[in-house]
Amino acid sequence: MGKKTLDELVSAYNKNNKAQYGLISLDHILYRSSKEDLLEFVKKHEISLSESDLESKNSIILKILDFFLTKFSTDDDLKTKYCDPIDYLGKIIYEDLYLEYCSMDFDFISKTELINMFAEYCADLGINVYRCDHIDGYDLDLYLTKKPKGIFTTTESVIVRTGFELNMGNYDEMIGNLARSTLIAEWKLFVTTPIGAKNIGLERLIADMKRINTWLYIIDPVQKRVLGVTKGKNSKARDSELRDRLIASLPQRPIRAGSQVIKISKYAFDERSAYKPKKIRMNYIDPIVSRHDYWSAQKKEKKYRNSFQTLLIMGKVSGINIFSFSNSENETAFNEQMISGFLTAIDSFVQTLSGGSTGLQEISYKGFKICAEIGEDIKIITILSESSDNIFRERLKYLRKQIESRFENQIKISLDTGEKILENNEEINKRLNSLIIQILDI
Repeated sequence: MGKKTLDELVSAYNKNNKAQYGLISLDHILYRSSKEDLLEFVKKHEISLSESDLESKNSIILKILDFFLTKFSTDDDLKTKYCDPIDYLGKIIYEDLYLEYCSMDFDFISKTELINMFAEYCADLGINVYRCDHIDGYDLDLYLTKKPKGIFTTTESVIVRTGFELNMGNYDEMIGNLARSTLIAEWKLFVTTPIGAKNIGLERLIADMKRINTWLYIIDPVQKRVLGVTKGKNSKARDSELRDRLIASLPQRPIRAGSQVIKISKYAFDERSAYKPKKIRMNYIDPIVSRHDYWSAQKKEKKYRNSFQTLLIMGKVSGINIFSFSNSENETAFNEQMISGFLTAIDSFVQTLSGGSTGLQEISYKGFKICAEIGEDIKIITILSESSDNIFRERLKYLRKQIESRFENQIKISLDTGEKILENNEEINKRLNSLIIQILDI
């Protein structure tokens, strides 16, 4: 029997799949992995490859899909343990190929971006969206209001969490905050991403949202859609006085005003298929989503490419520069020693004045904007030709945490010895450059 095509393999994987939507595309993770990573994966699982299989990444992926489909189909123990071959393949891929740069595609690096996407969806429904993360006591992110004809204003409390933020360590506290918001709104909503759902477990997330009568929405950045998962129930415990006090504390203007004149959101929402949690599964395989030409078509202009100039990673205390990265398209030259000394002095001064806070966030210097993100041992400095916005600063914070976790040992050695391991090691340099480009959208 000849080799199976991608369409044939996907059809076989989906033979008994009754779900209408999936959250994480397993074949997308395969396509986004490097050829070197795939070959390591093949070696670990003892998948035999012919010379022709080695000619392209596509051939290797087809071989991987065929191997695990065959293994599941011929192993009764696997059929007992997993409901179908997609679940089985998901378990294998998450263990060995679930790389961080793949997971970013199913998440929003910046929380502001996730909030904006949900706010645009709400605006299309005629709902006003307010930021309320400044209000103490509830740990909410958004407050929604809508005044239907002839009826009192309807209110909704919203907590938003990216996958980067949501984990089992803070999940129970978040559930408690949602439940407590019953006092100040008719409805409760929780908004997250496919990675957020994976971090908790889709089945548990759905069960908990039903238990506390909360509307659950999952925003999918891969297929550009808003998935309504569970329906909430109207609160019977709301306190009108507490609600009115919170409303009085809201900003004068919403971040998005309800609009029924023009459609704002670029994300799709299918009302007919919404709020049917049994139709949603964690993993899926879709040949249209996986194919390279689909992803090429999704490429967009990098938001910060034109303004980004240089990035420096320096010791938080010493100010020693251990890594530098510049935009090759913007060839402005900087004297690293001068910038390093200048920033160390200014940052020390700001921390002294502020009683030891995290120091400067952005300053102007010789016509450029300098934005800093400070961690435990390092600070990351970016030099821009324009002022940074909230999204860029959130992305910079995410980048700093990723660098600290992935390159912890190399950072410590560099700070102790002054050796630029991050820059001089070709493999590490390549990985770090890729991380910077993707996270900062440059």
